[in-house]
Amino acid sequence: MNIVLVHGGWQGGWTWDEVAESLRTSGHTVVAPTLQGHEQGDLDRSDVTLTSIAADLVEQIDRLGMARYVLVAHSGGGPVAQLVAHARSGQVERVVFVNAWVLDPGQSIMDLLPPGKQSTLRSAAERTADGTVPIPRAMFASMVQHATPEQFESLVLRLVPTPLGWLTEPMPLPSPIPPMPTGYVILTEDASTPVSVFLDAAARLGRPTIVECTSGHQAMMTHPGELATAILAACA
Repeated sequence: MNIVLVHGGWQGGWTWDEVAESLRTSGHTVVAPTLQGHEQGDLDRSDVTLTSIAADLVEQIDRLGMARYVLVAHSGGGPVAQLVAHARSGQVERVVFVNAWVLDPGQSIMDLLPPGKQSTLRSAAERTADGTVPIPRAMFASMVQHATPEQFESLVLRLVPTPLGWLTEPMPLPSPIPPMPTGYVILTEDASTPVSVFLDAAARLGRPTIVECTSGHQAMMTHPGELATAILAACA
């Protein structure tokens, strides 16, 4: 099976390294591209949006020459995977969401966040030259509650600001997902967001294969083996 891993905000393809290795050990071909605007370095991210991120990811996958593949998306990568699934519906075999947002037409990620978190993120963007959002330290801490202090500090050093356009652009699609199999991995110990929010996201897919994984939000870093197993179960 060919698997494309789609990361969430503030991170890069590196966040999937251990999950990817576990999946490869099981015999699968795995790639984990870094999304547009999330490369390391001093970049101008002012023109990066949800749509441009998805279009760039489609180009990255096309260059790999994969005829068929499974998309696995974490967190804010969910809407990116939605767009890719519509753009390449003849190639995408299945989409698996991992505590990821699933947007209805016209919704943005920001619309689904509590008002206080929306205000925090918008205020952070207003203080940057290119309208990007450095992740508040406390917010990231709630995502990696199983990490050791050393792991947490090493992760913080690798994070990059996320373009506000990823969070605020409304979903331009007529439906959440084209007709195809879907799966949803519920991270049961996610302290960043109530589990009911992710169950609601899964419900937008119709009848996905739902699998539980006992982990916090950053399972790919703190429980990579368990997450790899859950992903494969969601593909069954």
